[in-house]
Amino acid sequence: MQFQEEQDGLSAGKGVGVKSKLQNAEHIKETIPLERPGEPEEVAKVVGFLASGFSSYVQGANIVIDGGKLLVNALSECLGATTVNPLSLPL
Repeated sequence: MQFQEEQDGLSAGKGVGVKSKLQNAEHIKETIPLERPGEPEEVAKVVGFLASGFSSYVQGANIVIDGGKLLVNALSECLGATTVNPLSLPL
């Protein structure tokens, strides 16, 4: 929903020349455990694996390429925290 609102704002001519929240370095550091956006090459490696014979036994899997964001968001909800540092979680 938030992403769609940002897209609508850009298509309506609002925010032209202004960094979106999704590109803000501080926002990225706060929400992605690896503290950086993913590189196209990292996604391409997963696609290459899935297209190769090495993935012949992979069936019906959801592969998330998000720098750990999904996992940390789920842990945050379970623990009731606003942010979770994966390095501080007990093993």
